[in-house]
Amino acid sequence: MTAPARKVPPVPGDAPGSRRALYVSLVALSAVAAVLGFAREAAMGALFGASREADAFYAAFALPFVVAYFLVGGALVPPLVAGLAAHLTAGRDRDARALFSGTLLRTAAAGGVLVAAVALLARPIARLLVPGFPSDAIALTARLLAELAAYGLFSSLALVLSAGATAAGLYRIPAFAILAANGLSVLLLLALTPRLGIHAATLSLLVASALQLLVVLPFVLRAGLLGFAAATEPRPPSRATALLTLALVLSATVDLAERPFASAAGVGAVALLGFASKLIHLPMRLVAAPLATVALPRLAAARTAGEKPEEAATLLRAIVNLLLLSSALAAGAAGPAVALAFGRGRFDAAAVASLASLVVLLAPSVLFIGLIETTTKLLVTGSRLAPVVLAQGAGLAVYLVAAPVLAPRGIEGLAFARNLSWGTAAFLLTVALARSENGLGVFARAPRRLFATLLALGAAAAAVSAGLLPGPLLLTLVAGTAGTAAFLLALPPRLWRAA
Repeated sequence: MTAPARKVPPVPGDAPGSRRALYVSLVALSAVAAVLGFAREAAMGALFGASREADAFYAAFALPFVVAYFLVGGALVPPLVAGLAAHLTAGRDRDARALFSGTLLRTAAAGGVLVAAVALLARPIARLLVPGFPSDAIALTARLLAELAAYGLFSSLALVLSAGATAAGLYRIPAFAILAANGLSVLLLLALTPRLGIHAATLSLLVASALQLLVVLPFVLRAGLLGFAAATEPRPPSRATALLTLALVLSATVDLAERPFASAAGVGAVALLGFASKLIHLPMRLVAAPLATVALPRLAAARTAGEKPEEAATLLRAIVNLLLLSSALAAGAAGPAVALAFGRGRFDAAAVASLASLVVLLAPSVLFIGLIETTTKLLVTGSRLAPVVLAQGAGLAVYLVAAPVLAPRGIEGLAFARNLSWGTAAFLLTVALARSENGLGVFARAPRRLFATLLALGAAAAAVSAGLLPGPLLLTLVAGTAGTAAFLLALPPRLWRAA
């Protein structure tokens, strides 16, 4: 006998005022967590600058990050959240417990094997990642990679636990865990660097990821999701997870393929591209991600209960508008923002100028990344995974063609290759979502505004890449104007009428 079906994953009070309080608190927690994470990157810049040490760290960081946040966080967690939310909504608590506990156990076992493999093969993996480094830098990269392997495991387990908390309606707990972990990592980095050097960066991440795991674990236990009772119904087919894993492997390959090209682009190239990537992901982590965290399980639950997912659709439209604004701000405010965040310590004026130009160039990717993450999650809830695989495969193909051609132009050429790759995947995923029943009206009223934004920001990025803008001041003015125009074009018509 099953328990009575729930309407949706529980939101405290489940009243409009309670939901607004939830969204505000989630955005606030995520904003503080994102700022602390950004502070860690700024501290890395101040402590190590665009140096070979920083290059080695960001090269080594790529692999465990990809495993944790692409394969586990990107491929495993979305279908897990959707499956758990569907079970809990239908009152199948036993099935939810079996699904979650089995997933956590398999993740721990696979992660343990991977940690051992990376520790044994760190040196050959480092040679593949950074063939352009000198031998001593390759050796340092290998040591850092071995140290960071456990970070990948702890982060993966924390993400699975967070998926359980989210599906059970404990939306704030994962955000608070990330906040605590980021805060601790900053403190440890600043305290340990004088004695440990670059190894303080790996140790701070390792301890912080363990804290993130430990913060979420008691709440998942209290929710009753851990236990090994047999499921009363068949588990969701593994084909969905396999297809999503393939899609994320294709996406992650772009990230890993960048390292060999960047390793030959001079001292500081890998680090600067790493800093730029963190900056352009910030808007998604700051506001859009917490809203998407609520939207996905509530969308899955509404579909299971046969309800119209109006709340999820509203949240998703808000995410798209926030991403458009963030792209405009990234293009217009890159110079001052980079100078404010990184212009200290060993991060000299030349590094500040290089990073600012990268952020301007990558401004369209603020939108692209957000669209990729959001549309992928929406397509997952409708079991439409073939378009996700095709879009990520197309993005990888574009990068593998563009990167060798653009690599002689240095890190700016590699950044533009990233734009082309992410833009291709975002475009194909957006088309797939718009054509599906899961479009939810997110783009129904604004296809022309959306693509006007892409064109305006893409034109600004292309001008920077081609060297058509002669100076940093003019660069900022032109990019800012293009970004502002793009945002105004993206505003809903009712706002123009109201004005």
